Amino acid sequence: MTPTDKKYSNRFDVDLKVNGEAIGLVPFVETILGETIIAMVKTLHGGENPSTIEIRIETAADSE
Repeated sequence: MTPTDKKYSNRFDVDLKVNGEAIGLVPFVETILGETIIAMVKTLHGGENPSTIEIRIETAADSE
């Protein structure tokens, strides 16, 4: 773990799966994803104090 990684560790846990396969995230990317999603959710009615957020995105089969 680099000094930069330590700066971003232990703030929250973000899990990313693509086609059912877990994708590893470095602490910086985990922080960017987490902070961005949390900020968006907090602006929604009912999302003011999130402790767990689940998002599932399904793309159209012919979107390639």
